Amino acid sequence: MPKCCKQLFWNMTKVLHLFYLKDDGFTNEEIVDVAKSIVNEPIHLFP
Repeated sequence: MPKCCKQLFWNMTKVLHLFYLKDDGFTNEEIVDVAKSIVNEPIHLFP
């Protein structure tokens, strides 16, 4: 893939991240909290 296409994709990703950083107006806050906990908390495979 050409470097200019990769750079365009990366720039759009950064811009969209800024738009949706706080709240997108559609996502339920409860779902956001679950997603954050999945990303931030370790997974325990054994009891």
